[in-house]
Amino acid sequence: MNLALLLTWSRLLLTPVFAVVFFQETFWTRVSALLIVILSELTDLFDGIAARRRGEITDFGKILDPLADSVSR
Repeated sequence: MNLALLLTWSRLLLTPVFAVVFFQETFWTRVSALLIVILSELTDLFDGIAARRRGEITDFGKILDPLADSVSR
């Protein structure tokens, strides 16, 4: 598994964590939810950069990345 796919999978795995944290109605869980969203967006930014710079663009990644975008948003 290459770095870009690892970042994409991590974005998918952050989605249920965000859902659980978001629905806890305390200040710190809301802050945690915001940090998870920021981390998710950063993985979205860096997976494409990593794939292009490292020459790790794959057909599977071309399918998984937009899927992860849809699920995480």
